[in-house]
Amino acid sequence: MKEPKLWERQKTDTTKSWEAFCIYRDMGKERSLVKVAEKLSKSDTLLYRWSSQHDWAERVGEWDAEQDRIICAKLKKEIGSMRKRHADLATEMLVKAAKAL
Repeated sequence: MKEPKLWERQKTDTTKSWEAFCIYRDMGKERSLVKVAEKLSKSDTLLYRWSSQHDWAERVGEWDAEQDRIICAKLKKEIGSMRKRHADLATEMLVKAAKAL
């Protein structure tokens, strides 16, 4: 069986620690163990322990890198489409200008 990616549920994740990790992972730039603890009504100490035991810092780093890769790939595709539209529009304008002359 294929190993899960670091940001996916790991064998060592309990249901509660996985839920907390998902909240933490999805916070993005606002990411904070204290905020997760508050949201789940858990102690900061527990969240720091889970984070340490389950390597959350490394896992969210990989998550962030994957999200960046996805965004860059999407932007690259959109830029390619935009360039094609601009080239087509320029060609149409040149044809109209040539006919007007």
